[in-house]
Amino acid sequence: MELQVLNLSNVLESVFPSYDQVDVAGFSLGGRIALAAAASLRIRKLHLTGVPARRSAFGRLVLDSWKEMLHRDPSLKSFAWSTLLTTCSADFVADNESRIPAWVDQTARANTQEGLLALCETQSDSNHKWDILEIAKGLTIHPSNVRLAVGSNDPLAPVEQVQHLAQKLGKGAQVVVTIHDGAGHAVPLEKPAAWRSDLLNFLIS
Repeated sequence: MELQVLNLSNVLESVFPSYDQVDVAGFSLGGRIALAAAASLRIRKLHLTGVPARRSAFGRLVLDSWKEMLHRDPSLKSFAWSTLLTTCSADFVADNESRIPAWVDQTARANTQEGLLALCETQSDSNHKWDILEIAKGLTIHPSNVRLAVGSNDPLAPVEQVQHLAQKLGKGAQVVVTIHDGAGHAVPLEKPAAWRSDLLNFLIS
């Protein structure tokens, strides 16, 4: 399977034909894409959630398990169950137990096996085009215009790895990291009010 990588500049110009600078926020894979955009486009402010400098052993094995599920179960149900239970904290799962089966069905209906496998490939440590620290080297935005967010219980983007990315992006200056207490990987879903407040306050500051 060949992953098609879009020209980010062309995409942005098609959405904002007369843009000068834009603010970009991204979560998880969207954060990787936002970081790649900021390395080549005129970005004013950059807000990333759940983006680690390096994936942990747990994260690598989870990714491998997702790819195997996608190959073995074309219905996508196994993948949907695993992603929801892995990315959300235990407290959030307990509070939303009755809703999760419907979310699983919705995830399975809204995606394709081919598309999800392609997304998983961009997350692989062997895919150097999407290596976070390599992308970060090309970032020209001032560190004060970068904010990172992470859940305190995020197993896929551990706090220490997000802080490590902040150090690399700061290049001697400080990049602020907002830690959302009790959240897992899916901070925008688990802590929507706090996450939106952090993002909006950052954009208007």
